Amino acid sequence: MFIEESVFYRLLRSGHDLVREHEIEVVIENMPDELVDIEIDEISKDIRKYFDSDAWSQLIYTVTTKKQEWKCHLCTNITSKMNMVQCDGQCSLWFHWNCVNILEEPENEWFCDSCKTNTSNFDTGI
Repeated sequence: MFIEESVFYRLLRSGHDLVREHEIEVVIENMPDELVDIEIDEISKDIRKYFDSDAWSQLIYTVTTKKQEWKCHLCTNITSKMNMVQCDGQCSLWFHWNCVNILEEPENEWFCDSCKTNTSNFDTGI
């Protein structure tokens, strides 16, 4: 999440309070990858109303910066998104092709080993 849980509950209770700039998660590495996979316009229409203008600017800046830097879940090196693949499973994590033994962009869905294991356990009822 990009705000603390306590801030989230404060917003729910008040119904009219706004997230302030100092309450935004600005450590790019701590922001969930799923957040940056969403287009800014899509975020805007759903949650913009809950942020004051400084907090919204901070969120947009942080998301935009995160979109430019990607961290491989296996080697943890920060890199561009080039030659990386995102797991289509529940984790939605990113991996370098060479870290997961891929030579080119998969044509169909691709699942990391962890999600493959979890999916096969779910499918077999284990």
